[in-house]
Amino acid sequence: MPKPTTRIPLLLRRALTQLRGDPAAGWPNATRIETPESGAPYGSELYGPQWPFPTLKAMMPHLGNRAAQAELRRMIERLEKARIGGAWSKLAKRCAAMNRDPGELVLLALAEALVEFNVTGQADVTKSVKAIRDAACVLAAEIEVLAATGTPLDWLVPADPLALPAIAEAAAMACAMEGNTQPRAAMRYALSRPEVLVALLHDLGERKIGTAAKRKGTKAERRARVIGRHLAKLVDSATACTIAEGATGATITDRSLRPGR
Repeated sequence: MPKPTTRIPLLLRRALTQLRGDPAAGWPNATRIETPESGAPYGSELYGPQWPFPTLKAMMPHLGNRAAQAELRRMIERLEKARIGGAWSKLAKRCAAMNRDPGELVLLALAEALVEFNVTGQADVTKSVKAIRDAACVLAAEIEVLAATGTPLDWLVPADPLALPAIAEAAAMACAMEGNTQPRAAMRYALSRPEVLVALLHDLGERKIGTAAKRKGTKAERRARVIGRHLAKLVDSATACTIAEGATGATITDRSLRPGR
């Protein structure tokens, strides 16, 4: 006779009922001391009627997309059926020591995996890099055409580029390395020259594609790695992998959760 499956964390069960559109009266709750406001459509529970949905959609706008919600529902349903009781026990123990809600932490990891950037495939990355390169070529050519008409180009660059936060930080670092203020003055002069902008655009446009980070595996595997890396901050990598695999149906390795993999 098969052993009973350990139930998924309470908040995941609650999120699943909300994603399914079940009546609020059937949403799983957790007892708390606080008394709800007079007339509230719920009892003395830890989770109010807005949590985790629609609150989570406000926090993470991509979850307002129906396709994302459908995939989130499928991942929670997979976890509901997965026989990974040991992983849930380890996560619950760790979260209890941290006074954190295991359901919330897993739900946030699942939501993070649904951000399209996190699971974009290598073909899409390469396509985007090429589009940037092509756009740089077009922009450089347009600027040169404008320059040929005698139009002043000073407006293309800021009067004080070092006032921009990212550039100011780079300048400060350069000054610290040199031990004087010369790099700052040189950077201000160079970055305020339109011809420098055109040169940088030409360089970007002519640069070979191939520097984009490689993204291996299926979309399910990439999602599993996102979830696993998120959970590996809380539990051991084997437990993180188990939960990630349960949510996605993919198979990943502990090694794939290491930074830069």
